Amino acid sequence: MDGDRVSLTGRALSRRAALAASTTIGAGFALATQPICAQTMISTPADGLSAGEIKVKTKDDKEMMAYRAMPASGSGFGTVLVVQEAFGVHEHIKDVTRRFAKAGFYAIAPDL
Repeated sequence: MDGDRVSLTGRALSRRAALAASTTIGAGFALATQPICAQTMISTPADGLSAGEIKVKTKDDKEMMAYRAMPASGSGFGTVLVVQEAFGVHEHIKDVTRRFAKAGFYAIAPDL
């Protein structure tokens, strides 16, 4: 660092230019972390499935909401736990749960 200049890869950069660059990077990061609309272009239908929102009793006798899907007939399905994203159990997570059910699993996505 020389006075008010910062050197990146041997080229002097003024504090104003460094601040402008960091502001641009910060703005890009802020846009990237904004909530997104959870719309899915592909939606797996619930035909042939038993699917929907349920309440699961917790060990302290409270209830937790969850979305579950499984084949409408049969038994002995393997269980798949679908973990929500930061935005909760939205339509995409429900769609993933139905996809596992279409593959023959009992899938559940608890709303943590």
